[in-house]
Amino acid sequence: MLTLSTLTANDVDNVNIKGVPISPVKKTDAYHHGNLRAALIDSALAVIIEKGAEAVTIREVAARTGVSHAAPYRHFPDKNALMAAVAKEGFDLMVARMRRRMAAFPDDPLQRLKFCGIGYIEFALDHPAHYRVMFGPGQDPLRASEALKLSSAASFQTLFDAITACQAKGVVHGGDPMAMALSCWAMVHGFSMLVIDGLVQTRAFHSALPAMMDGLVDSLYFGFRPDREPL
Repeated sequence: MLTLSTLTANDVDNVNIKGVPISPVKKTDAYHHGNLRAALIDSALAVIIEKGAEAVTIREVAARTGVSHAAPYRHFPDKNALMAAVAKEGFDLMVARMRRRMAAFPDDPLQRLKFCGIGYIEFALDHPAHYRVMFGPGQDPLRASEALKLSSAASFQTLFDAITACQAKGVVHGGDPMAMALSCWAMVHGFSMLVIDGLVQTRAFHSALPAMMDGLVDSLYFGFRPDREPL
């Protein structure tokens, strides 16, 4: 069985298995260096962690950032635009995590597929505020900006490409790659949400979380083996 034992301590990226950042990102330094847009996004994330996405307002985000109520409008015309920026940042971070995990196995497509899924789960548990906005009810794909659509599509494309690469090498069966990609996504997304929502909050669970992540993707990919016919 493929395991996480090959990862080094640095590879693990200090995964926060409780799904909540240890401390909020400090925003004042970013603002004083002129990056107001990034500071506003960080403030929105702090509100989401504390109160939920529905509690985000331009007024509170401005207050937390230490700027006037009008200042955020230089970058975001309304709350929807701000939340879209949070979602885009999340997708970009998630894709970077997935690809970084996969990069450790340039010549092993099955390992790349596996660590695509591991990277997805790790991102979700490390960035629950981003994750809730990325897949929350407030995101309307039909109204999303082109930038957000591209970032969102890149995450699924990374998974889809990993599956087709495995099929090309004959290490998974030749089923519909779109259906297989959706199956992978459903499993890692569902698992991530169970943990983020605290539905499995036990000490034993969290101590065994890395092994459970490992077993989750192994179980799914076993069903994709070329010598195992789809049901």
